[in-house]
Amino acid sequence: MRFSEKQAIFLRNFALLILYINSNKNWYSTAGELLRTVDQQRIYLKTGYTRTLKSLHLIKMAGDLNIFIYGIYANAKQFPDEFRKIGEYWQSINKANEWGGRFGVEPRDYKTKIGWDPAHFQMNPSTKLDD
Repeated sequence: MRFSEKQAIFLRNFALLILYINSNKNWYSTAGELLRTVDQQRIYLKTGYTRTLKSLHLIKMAGDLNIFIYGIYANAKQFPDEFRKIGEYWQSINKANEWGGRFGVEPRDYKTKIGWDPAHFQMNPSTKLDD
């Protein structure tokens, strides 16, 4: 499978996620960040906004969303159950999808803890997909 085909799958998945969020009467989302330059990634690393120079944003395989719940620009501490539903939906779309709400969390704690980047959604390009 060509890399551009994987990018197309990611983008289709991301569109499904946006539709899922916006179909709930109490939620909506706005665009966050999809493509990121290396220079921007370095700035984010320096300021603590990210923890890596190898972000999948650099290759158009990750996206961030601004998520609003009950009209409030939300974070996972305020609305852990809602973020968990959104993240688990993302993961259910495709086996290569990874949710930032799992970053730094042990699998045994998935039902009670949310990781450090819950508005981040990515697709691992190394995962073997059915051609």
